Amino acid sequence: RFMVGFGTGGATVPFDIFAEFIPTTNRGMNLLYIELFWALGSLLTPLIAMWTLGDGEADGGSWRLMVICCAVPCVVSAILGFWLVPESPRWLL
Repeated sequence: RFMVGFGTGGATVPFDIFAEFIPTTNRGMNLLYIELFWALGSLLTPLIAMWTLGDGEADGGSWRLMVICCAVPCVVSAILGFWLVPESPRWLL
């Protein structure tokens, strides 16, 4: 529980740092999109778990498929981040 709480509390920090990269004219809408996708991901994760793991029967699904399904958005965002996010934050320039 401690590690989950620590991870959840620290998960909001990148949003503040990411906001510094967004121009002020678009900052509100882009942060709204980030929060929207965060909430949708939180709602879809149990559905993906139910789809991949099954309902608890002996011949239920695979936990590996669940991990892969949850890792795909992270991998895609990491790859896009290498291409789209500038190398240096504005406050360091």
